Amino acid sequence: MEPKYLKPGWMNWAGSIILSILLVVIGLVVLIAGNPGTGITLIILGIIIILMVVVKRATWTYVYNDMYVETRKGIISKKTSQIDLKDVKNIQFKQSIFERIFGLGTVAFASAATGSIEVAFAGIPDAQKVKQEIDGLIHSVKSGTAGTKKCPQCAELVKNEAIKCRYCGYEFEQQ
Repeated sequence: MEPKYLKPGWMNWAGSIILSILLVVIGLVVLIAGNPGTGITLIILGIIIILMVVVKRATWTYVYNDMYVETRKGIISKKTSQIDLKDVKNIQFKQSIFERIFGLGTVAFASAATGSIEVAFAGIPDAQKVKQEIDGLIHSVKSGTAGTKKCPQCAELVKNEAIKCRYCGYEFEQQ
């Protein structure tokens, strides 16, 4: 399975975005009212806040596939946390009222090694769906069926790369 990449939803920074818009609007009003020093300062501050939000979101990436879950943060200084799916002990789904209104949620993963949360996909869209998909991947890994598919004719498991079922000769469609 190719890795899937997720980004936190914009609503995670709703407060900062609203604050930056307010600062720019107030700055424009103050500037028009005849106080250019304060007006320009407020506008610049609002722009800096929105740029910080854009950079922060751009540098946070959540990755998962049929082998691991991972968070990546940073541009210059980077931090990566990864857990192999075979080592995941617990998955938590959290959704505050605010996240529920905007269709966001957090999926957190604890490994068997520590038992505590090591990787969290915070504030992602469709978090429940992501959790269910990763639950399925974990089940596949732990049951030994990862990287396989069922033959529609004989129901035997064959490798995902198989062109032809070795049990019944069924030919799979090429992807």
